[in-house]
Amino acid sequence: MTSIRQNTFIPQKELTQWASHYAEKQEAHEEHENNWLIFQLGNERFMVSLEDLEEVTPVQNGIRLSSASMHIMGLMNLRGGIVIIADLGQIIGIRNTPGREENQRILFVSDANDKRIGYLVDCVEGISTVDCSHIQEKVAGEKNKTSPFIKFIGENKGKPVACIDIPAVLRETWNH
Repeated sequence: MTSIRQNTFIPQKELTQWASHYAEKQEAHEEHENNWLIFQLGNERFMVSLEDLEEVTPVQNGIRLSSASMHIMGLMNLRGGIVIIADLGQIIGIRNTPGREENQRILFVSDANDKRIGYLVDCVEGISTVDCSHIQEKVAGEKNKTSPFIKFIGENKGKPVACIDIPAVLRETWNH
């Protein structure tokens, strides 16, 4: 694309290219500027968009399923509905087994078929925005167990925070 000069006729094709170029940049910023739930798994900070989240509850008693995959913790009754509870830390490769902590919470999301599932996290920091000037897209070629579940890395309160790819986590949950 050439630079725009004053007092110069701009052909329609070039004008359309400039318009789409600026529209793409605006859409990318808007995607990252909504509110996020910031939480911890071990010593790492993560976030999910409030648009992906249905609710957050304290950990309650549930029923352990002995024949289920390791990352499935069990079933829980949530307002009369039975919901599967999974350990998000195990799914994304942060830990092997969770300890029982007072600050743990369950984040509830729904998949494309409206099946609800709860994910155990260690601690919820709160709801916040992300500094869009410090967003780092996933690095090409970066391979570790966690990377398929990360959309991008942002910054919140001067510290890095990784955005969880909820559809990828849901696929992994249902594939095991």
